[in-house]
Amino acid sequence: MAFNVWYLVVAGGGGGGGTTGPGGGAGGYRSNAAYDYSVTTGSYTVTVGAGGAGGGSSSPAPGAKGGDSVFATITSEGGGLGAGFTAGIGGNGGSGGGGRNNGNTAGTGTAGQGNNGGIMYIGGNYGAGAGGGAGAVGGNGTSTVGGVGGAGTASSISGASVTYAGGGGGGVYMGGTGGAGGAGGGGAGGNNAVGGVAGTANRGGGGGGGGNAAAGAAGGSGIVIVRYLTADGTGLTITGGTITTDGSYTVHTFTSSGTFSVTAIATPPNSHLFGFSPFAAVPFAASPPNDYAITAQNGTYALTGKTATITYAPNYVITAQNGTYALTGQTATITYAAAVNYAITAQNGTYALTGQTADITYTASPIIVIDTHDGDYLKKKFEEDKARSKRKRSEIIHAYERLVEGKPDVAEQIAAPYIKPPNNKRHDPFINYDKLLADVERAEQLWQAYLDLDDEEVLMLL
Repeated sequence: MAFNVWYLVVAGGGGGGGTTGPGGGAGGYRSNAAYDYSVTTGSYTVTVGAGGAGGGSSSPAPGAKGGDSVFATITSEGGGLGAGFTAGIGGNGGSGGGGRNNGNTAGTGTAGQGNNGGIMYIGGNYGAGAGGGAGAVGGNGTSTVGGVGGAGTASSISGASVTYAGGGGGGVYMGGTGGAGGAGGGGAGGNNAVGGVAGTANRGGGGGGGGNAAAGAAGGSGIVIVRYLTADGTGLTITGGTITTDGSYTVHTFTSSGTFSVTAIATPPNSHLFGFSPFAAVPFAASPPNDYAITAQNGTYALTGKTATITYAPNYVITAQNGTYALTGQTATITYAAAVNYAITAQNGTYALTGQTADITYTASPIIVIDTHDGDYLKKKFEEDKARSKRKRSEIIHAYERLVEGKPDVAEQIAAPYIKPPNNKRHDPFINYDKLLADVERAEQLWQAYLDLDDEEVLMLL
């Protein structure tokens, strides 16, 4: 049962360098432009990359690279580190980190995920280079201002437009101004003895570089989001992350690592071709008086405008209020029978629930307690009474059937209150023999009418 999803995978941002340090690069940004990534039943690994640590306040102090983020086969690379003032170079990554004083080389971004970092201005207040962002390269520093972090990229996958993966701003020496962080969670660079600002969590922004003798800041953690048409999940249980809806779509948001799981809803045991097991009365121990249940497949169904939810644990049940409900034009009544028993009274036949069909074959099962305190005598007597009652029931049914053949008008008049019409042309009328037998007066009338059949009528029947 494959279906297509829209995904967004943003890695953790790189940490900014310390002590007039360059900004960290944004985490790699990957997303498909259309719902063209196919998933099917199974489990898909989701990893949310952490932001890289910022560099310390002692020179040289480069930051650390951000962690990769993963959804299934899609991997976004962590943001490149911001270099130290006099050590290392801007790190490569999803987006590259800013460059340093000596060597002055900025990090390179990964194609399709981000952009390169900026470089430091040599002289004046040594404005450090900024980290690259998903949408733009990191800015170069000037003699008085640190480089501005590269802008990120906006996405509406969550249902609202949010910008992710902005680069970290570059720090600056005494008297200058730290560079602003890039839109999309990039942290600003520090100045004087002020440290950089951390990248925003779950935006994948790069950390800001530190000011003079000040620490660089950590990059922001990444995020993974998966979106699909809700209708495509029919017949499936789909879990993982924080689940929300946006119109006719379902959205799974992962702010930490986990699993995106797709499971087909199990068909109930002993189900027939249409995918439902028969309805049956289900006993509940210590259930509230207004809880009733019938067996069916997982799902949510409407009964007379009210919602009933079906769950499997391990029996399939519908929980609903007592009342009368319509099933394909027929009436089914849910009644409270005893302290722990609930019954569904419905005519035999095939019924529809949200486009699916279910066969109803209701048979009441009395609860019988046998007290054997007086030995086998009572048990034997109970068995004899039970057999006698069964035999009497068979005789009455036989009498009714013969009476229908010999005197149909009389038979119909006697049994009229307990005859229900067929629910379609393919079925015969349904008679509730249990209720007929419980009506002693009518049962005696039926038996007497049968006995009154004269010999000629009997011969005709034979």
